Amino acid sequence: KIVEIGLPGILFPEELGGSDSSTLAYVLAVEELSKVCGSTGLTFAAHVSLGTYPIFRWGGPDLAGEYVPRLISGEYMGAYALTEPGAGSDSGSTQTTAVLDGDEYVLNGRKCFITNANHAGVFICTAVTDKSLGVKGISAFVVPRDVAGFSLEKGEAKLGMRGSDW
Repeated sequence: KIVEIGLPGILFPEELGGSDSSTLAYVLAVEELSKVCGSTGLTFAAHVSLGTYPIFRWGGPDLAGEYVPRLISGEYMGAYALTEPGAGSDSGSTQTTAVLDGDEYVLNGRKCFITNANHAGVFICTAVTDKSLGVKGISAFVVPRDVAGFSLEKGEAKLGMRGSDW
């Protein structure tokens, strides 16, 4: 239903399939969804703010053109992979690495507590690209679910927000 009424495209331009609305409209949509079901509000907010917006804002025209229309249309969801077993949500303690191999980066590491993971078709994944730069040496990558070497483990049994996976 959320896709049918166009909510995933609320922040994005019409040429990508969005409705070119305002941040205030988006915040109100999250608030209204959350009044009825906190898990639904969280799932929607993570999809738009963490899984779609970074690709739109910082991914450049090629990545935005490839992924944003698919995320808006509900073809699949987006997710943000920051939290790690040994680092929590402290991005400065990220252990996942990304090493350039020819024209592609190879990422190695583990993430956990990724909202929407079971349904996501694409992940924004943080990884260390230059350890000598400290936190400024952490980059974000667009990782399609079907990329070679990617796998998901069973999520955690939550105490609250059980309608939102992981």
